[in-house]
Amino acid sequence: MNPLLHMLSLKTLSLLLAIPVLGCDPGLSEPPADAPSRATAEASGQVSPEGADAPGAAGGVEASAVVARVNAVPIHAVEVERRLDRIDELYRHARRPFNPAIRQAKRNEVIDRLIDHELLRQHIDQAAVEIAPKRVDLEVEERVEEHFGSTTAFQRYLQAENLTMSDFRREVRDAMILEHTLLGETREKPAEEPAVSEAQLREIYARVAAGRPAAARVRVSSVTLPAKHRQQAARISRARCTNEALPDDATHRDLGWRQRHQFPAAAGFRLFGTGDSPARSAVVPAPDGSSVTVYCVHDRREAGVREFDEVEPLLRERANRALLESKRRALLQRLREHADIQRLDATSPQP
Repeated sequence: MNPLLHMLSLKTLSLLLAIPVLGCDPGLSEPPADAPSRATAEASGQVSPEGADAPGAAGGVEASAVVARVNAVPIHAVEVERRLDRIDELYRHARRPFNPAIRQAKRNEVIDRLIDHELLRQHIDQAAVEIAPKRVDLEVEERVEEHFGSTTAFQRYLQAENLTMSDFRREVRDAMILEHTLLGETREKPAEEPAVSEAQLREIYARVAAGRPAAARVRVSSVTLPAKHRQQAARISRARCTNEALPDDATHRDLGWRQRHQFPAAAGFRLFGTGDSPARSAVVPAPDGSSVTVYCVHDRREAGVREFDEVEPLLRERANRALLESKRRALLQRLREHADIQRLDATSPQP
């Protein structure tokens, strides 16, 4: 069997979906198995966004202390300890011990990941790749919607990571550049066959998706308009969100199959409703009034097992992410071989 197929087990795929924007996690090593995700815990208020309930060790570290250098660029101890404090908080939230031995093991992991993060950052800086700002904006919107679900959870994440919106946007742009450098050549040349065949995807579907029923769902597309074009929302709704005669600054998206909870509350209420005739479209203004989004339903399916055509795009996307992760690891190995990496922390293993 193709080795890539083995990488596409449900557990592996779910882990790959958690790969951060630069392809490696410089801060949060995997939390205990029963610990909630950081975004989920913060959104519910269960975890303080900045660890306010525990001062942590980062505050006692000298700001100028350096634990490693990557091509002369320093990695500071305070950043390592700050990330360890966050891991400690997740362990405490899961009621798991985080003793000095565990903290030291995690410390070595965090330093390694920060080194990888810096190597990739330097690689991206040297890449002569430009990404159109509109493409970056669209990717930011999709990431926020997919991984956070609400602006509240996203703002908590930014606060916890000590990031601004500009920082997050720059990280997304860097991730897109990295993906281009890893997969761009493959994307520009038509492949004789996809990375994973339909037969392989159907085998995965039979193992991990066919036996898992889903709630009622709709196949939907959307058009997002700046507020100045909101008068056109009714016309676009009647036209079923076709990608024709739209304003230049409108954004058309094919959202695929979605369940009620994956929509804003107002859209979910209209598209699913409580009666026998739910609406075929919904117009939802942004909370800040800057835009309006039209959702159009093209097909419906009742609660039950998802059909293959519903999950094929997701399975293929995860297969591509597995390929991307494989290439990222190979790139990191090459970068490490040619980089000047100095470990200045006495307790960390030398590369």
